[in-house]
Amino acid sequence: MTRRLVVCLRWRPRDQDAGADAFAAAASAILERLATLGGRLILWHPEWLCVDFGIDGLQDAIDFIVDHPHEEFSTGFAYGTLHELVDGGPMLAACLGPVIESAMALARMARAGDVLVEPGLVKASGGELLVQGARVATIGSTRVRGFRLDMEHPQRSLECESVAQLSAPPFRARLPAFEARTGALCVLSALRGGGGSRALDEQRKAQHPESLVFSANATGVPLGALRSALAQSRMLTGDLPPLSPGAQAAWNSLSQGTGCSRQAGALLLGEWARARSAAGIVYVEDVAEIDFDSLEVLALCVEAGELGAVVLAESGASLPVPLGEVAVSQSHTLPELSLQDAATLLQSMTGNELAAEWAERLAARGLPTPLGVTQSLVEALDSASFLWTDAGVVPRVPRDEPLQPELPLLLLRRRLHFVEMTERLLLEAIAVLGGRAERSQLASLLKLAGRSVNNADAAFAFLERLGWIAIEAGDRVALTTRTHRRAIVASLSDKRFRALHQAAATLAVDSAEPLALVSAALHAALAGNVGKATLLARRALAPLAAAGLDATAQAVEEFAAAADLDRLRQRGLQWSETGAERALVASDDSADASAPEAARRTETLPAEAPSEARSAGERRDSAGPRLSARRSSDTPERPSARALADGSVPRAPAAPDLPLSELVGSVDAGEDVAAAADPEREVVSDGDIEAMSAEDSELKPASEEPEGDVHAVAEAAHLAGAEANGGTRAAPTLRVAGVPSNDSLMPERASLALQRGDPVTLDQLARQLRSEAHNMLADRLDAMACLVRGNTGEALRRLRDAKQRARQLSLSEQCRASLALSVAIAAAGRPIDAMLEALEGLAQARRGGDLRGERACAKFLAQLAHKAGQDQIAGAWQDLSVSPSLHPSP
Repeated sequence: MTRRLVVCLRWRPRDQDAGADAFAAAASAILERLATLGGRLILWHPEWLCVDFGIDGLQDAIDFIVDHPHEEFSTGFAYGTLHELVDGGPMLAACLGPVIESAMALARMARAGDVLVEPGLVKASGGELLVQGARVATIGSTRVRGFRLDMEHPQRSLECESVAQLSAPPFRARLPAFEARTGALCVLSALRGGGGSRALDEQRKAQHPESLVFSANATGVPLGALRSALAQSRMLTGDLPPLSPGAQAAWNSLSQGTGCSRQAGALLLGEWARARSAAGIVYVEDVAEIDFDSLEVLALCVEAGELGAVVLAESGASLPVPLGEVAVSQSHTLPELSLQDAATLLQSMTGNELAAEWAERLAARGLPTPLGVTQSLVEALDSASFLWTDAGVVPRVPRDEPLQPELPLLLLRRRLHFVEMTERLLLEAIAVLGGRAERSQLASLLKLAGRSVNNADAAFAFLERLGWIAIEAGDRVALTTRTHRRAIVASLSDKRFRALHQAAATLAVDSAEPLALVSAALHAALAGNVGKATLLARRALAPLAAAGLDATAQAVEEFAAAADLDRLRQRGLQWSETGAERALVASDDSADASAPEAARRTETLPAEAPSEARSAGERRDSAGPRLSARRSSDTPERPSARALADGSVPRAPAAPDLPLSELVGSVDAGEDVAAAADPEREVVSDGDIEAMSAEDSELKPASEEPEGDVHAVAEAAHLAGAEANGGTRAAPTLRVAGVPSNDSLMPERASLALQRGDPVTLDQLARQLRSEAHNMLADRLDAMACLVRGNTGEALRRLRDAKQRARQLSLSEQCRASLALSVAIAAAGRPIDAMLEALEGLAQARRGGDLRGERACAKFLAQLAHKAGQDQIAGAWQDLSVSPSLHPSP
C-alpha cells in the first residue's frame, strides 16, 4: 500500500459517433507524453484511462495534465492509497484503491476539457495547485466535490517570482523637522509596521549619514547593541577611528565578548561617535528592543552633553527605563496612511501597472500601516491571487466583494505557508538568533539542530527576491522587519522551537565569549531546559561582575534563583517576539551539573514527517503530507501541510476573562478547504447532467446545502499548563462550519478576531452569515462580539433571546443555545448559574441523541470544575467528554 497521485481521464468525444479507433489514437498520444514524465498506466478501459505518479511527482503530474491537453477528455486528479496487484515495469501496473474511485468520480462529473481536483489534494499541495471554482454532485449516494484546475495558471510557484518585480516602496512621509543636538533626545513614534524604521533611516541619511545606529541584535547579550553598532561602523569604513588608550581597551574587551563597565563604554561610544560624525548624534532603532546596558551607556553620554540621540519608539509606549530621565527636546508621531496614499503607494510599486480599483481594494486590506499595505500586495502576488501579466497586475479570479482588513502578521504567516523547507529552515534560524546573524552562525545553528541546507546561497538569494530578508555587509542577513520575525517565531512548532533554542544555547556556549553565557541561559530557558538555563546563568555571574555590569548581574542571579524570564526582560534581554509564553514548560533537565557537557547537550531538530507523526505543536492536517511541485536539487525535504493560522496569535487584553475555543461544529468536513483554493461554488445543474452521456444517469444534481446542524457551541478554552506557565492560557482554536462555501477563510478570520479581541470583524462575519440565512449562528457571533467588547449584559440578553427562539427548533439547537448562554454567564462571574445552564444543555443533547453536543457540554463542565478548584470532578467530566458514549454525570 503506497500513496500515489492518480490522474483519471474520461473519453468525451465531440462527435458522438467516434468509435474505439478514435479513442485508441487519442490514448496513444497521451501515453507518449506519459513515457517522458515517469508515470505509469494503471487502468485501461474503453473510454477510460488512469495513470499514477509518485508523491514527489506533483510537477510531472501537472505537466502531464496541462501540456497539450486533450479537449475530448474530462479529467479527475486525486491522491491517496493504492494497492499494487501486478507490477508490469516502470510504465505499467495493475492497482486497486479508493483513490482510483475518487479520481474516476471527479472525471465523471467534469466537463470535457476540464480537470477537477480533489479538495484534499489542493490542500496537501500547500497552495501550489491553483483552482477556480468548484463542482458538487451526488454519485450514487456519495456527495462528490472537486475544484476546477486553472489550466492557464495551474501552479503558484510559476507565478510567485513576480514579487521580485516590485519596486521598493517610495518614502512618502514628511520627515520630522528634528534639530538633533547633544545632551537631549528626539523621539520618533510610529505604529508597528508604520514605517518608523524607514523614516529614521531617511532622517539619518538626510542629516547625519555617518552616525552610529543602535539596532536589536543577538538575543540576550548584554551590551550587544553597542558592540553591533561599533562593529558595523568599522565594517563599513574598514578601520578603527582614533581612540584614546582607555577607549581602545574598552573596545578590545567589548569585541572579545568580555564586556566593559558603563563608564568605559561611554568613553568608547563618545570618542567613536564624534570621530565618525562631528554632530555627535546616535540613532536608535526600535528602542524597546535594545538591551539596557547599551542604553545606559548611551544615556551617560547624552546626560554628559557629549552626544545626542534620535530614537524610534512604538506609538503609545514609554521610553525604556535607562532613557527615562534624559531630556526629550522634540517628538514626532508618524501619521497613519490614508486610503488614497496607500493606493498610490501600491501603484508606484508596480510601475502603475495596477489599476486604481484593485489598488484601492488591496490597500484597504492592509490599512493603516505601510507594512500592512505593501504586504497585502506582496501576499496577493505570492499566493497568485493576483498575477503580473502583459495586461498589468490583475486578479487571477476577479471578485466583486471587497477584501477584508487583515493584520500584517496574518498576511506574513500566510506567505510563510508557501515557503519551502530549505528556505524556511534558514528563516527560522535567523529568527531564533534575533532577526540578524552571520551566515556561518546560521549554518552552525542548523548543524547543531541536526539539519543542514544545501546551496544556501541560492536559498538566500531567493528569500531576498521575495522580500523575506535583506543581505547586509559583512556576510550578515537580517529579516526585513520585526513583524516578519514575529510571524516566523509564532509559526514554529513547539518541538522545533525547543530544538532551535537549545541549539542556540549550545552555539552561544561554543563561542567562548563570557557575556554570551547570558544569551545561552536565555535560549536554554526558551527551550524549556530549566536546569541548563540555571546552570548557565550562574556561570554568567562572574564575567558580569568582572565587567562591572552589576544591575544585569543581579537580574541574572534572580533569574537563576526563580527561573523567571521577566527578570531578564526587565534588563531588555528578552524580546517580545521570542515566544516566551512557550518557555519553561518542558520537564526540568536533571542532568548532573558537574558534568562539563551538561550545558552543551542539544536536541535534534525533528525532520518533517507525515501528519500522523508530527508533534502536537503543529496543527494536524487530514490531507496528509504537503506535496511540492518545486524542482530543485537542493530541496530534498518535503514540508508538511501547514495551517494558515494555528491559533498562536496572542490574545488581546480586551477578550473575555473566560476565553472561547469553539463557536460551532462542522456540517461537512470537506467544506474546510485550503486557503489557496478559490472555491467559487458551482453546483452541477440539470442541464449539465443532460449534456453528459447516458452512462452518467446516476448523477443527481446537488441540492442546496441544508443548514443541518449549524450551531454555536461556545466552551471554555483549555487551560492546560496554567500552573506551569504562571497562569498563561493556551490560545483557543475555532472552527466555523455551516458557513458559505465561498469563504474558506472564515474559520481563521473568526478565530483571529476572537483571539485579538476584534469585535468589528466579528460583526462583519455575523452580517455575512445572516446574508446567507445562518441567523442562529450570526446571533451567537453578535453575542460573542459583545463579550469581547466587555458588554456582558448585552451578550446575555442576546443569548437569552436566542435560547428562547431555539425552543421552536430541534433539541440539538436548544443544547447549543444553552451552552452558548452558559459561557456568557461564566464570563459574567456566575459559575454556579453557568453550570446549571450547561447541565440543561447536556440534558437536551441526551434527549436528542446528540453525542457531539453532549461532549461539548461535558468539556465545558470540566472547565468550570477546574476553575472552581474541583480537579477530581473536572477530570471525570473531561473523561466523559472524550468517551465514545456518555453516561450519567459524576
